Amino acid sequence: MAIGSCSIRRGANSIWLSEKRSAQSTMAPRTRTHFLKSRCVPKERTIKAPSDARRKKLESLYQQVRDIRERKVGYERLGEIWETQQAQHPDDWLLSMEIFEILDEVGQQPELKERVAKFLKQVALTNKDKQTLVDWGFRLVEYHKMPEYRAIHERASTAH
Repeated sequence: MAIGSCSIRRGANSIWLSEKRSAQSTMAPRTRTHFLKSRCVPKERTIKAPSDARRKKLESLYQQVRDIRERKVGYERLGEIWETQQAQHPDDWLLSMEIFEILDEVGQQPELKERVAKFLKQVALTNKDKQTLVDWGFRLVEYHKMPEYRAIHERASTAH
């Protein structure tokens, strides 16, 4: 396959210039200046949620759960954290999924685990956008129980 001669212009400036070449060759800006002029800078930026007091409290709950997961202590506090999340941030489901994962992994507080699972299933039933995410969260919990995953995880942790 061959590409014929072509150029791309921006106003009066020729940005790209290519002679007849094979498909394996690449077209490139003629000079560094042309490259800098032609690079695309996205107009959109990452949308960041405004950080107000309410958001900071939610982030604090996430940090507490992360600390419990990493330190492997304080599991008894998960119920209190979940109740706070339910009362103050009822639309947040991801923290509930993280709490469910921990409870399933450590095998503690089965009543709380069931309440969290019921909440997550309700989220999946009432919000089609979140249904796939919640379903995959449950699948991930089951995957982590598989011997194949455990073997990979153990090898990775002993390698470090």
